[in-house]
Amino acid sequence: MFETESFASTYTMADLEHNRILTDTCAIHFFELPKLDKKIDAGDRKKLWMQLINSESEGDLNMLRQSNVESIREATDVIFRLSDEKDVKDIAERREDALRTEKTALNTARKEGIDIGMNLGVNLMIENLRKAGISEDIIQNAAKQN
Repeated sequence: MFETESFASTYTMADLEHNRILTDTCAIHFFELPKLDKKIDAGDRKKLWMQLINSESEGDLNMLRQSNVESIREATDVIFRLSDEKDVKDIAERREDALRTEKTALNTARKEGIDIGMNLGVNLMIENLRKAGISEDIIQNAAKQN
């Protein structure tokens, strides 16, 4: 996103004309996770937390656990405990199933709604053409094209 090698960028509000920062209490922080390396640095807590968020495997979590930073070790312990609990896995799987079922139902309802709308439109067109005195052959050809 930004042309820098750093994974973290901070932007503040400033007066560009006089080159002064307006306030130090308001800033926007950007973290570019793809720029993170795998090297564990126990002295850089911000990087450790971003590595935790970006971890993709048990190996990544185990490396973070070895950092000996108490808060990171506790967070990895919670992640491992939750991933081992069958109830949590079951709840997550049921939630995923429910979301898939809901999406399928919505797609089916949408398709049915379109079909019903098209049929009503064709029937209304046929009715209006008949009222206008259009021949039945022309009406049938128009209905076949829709």
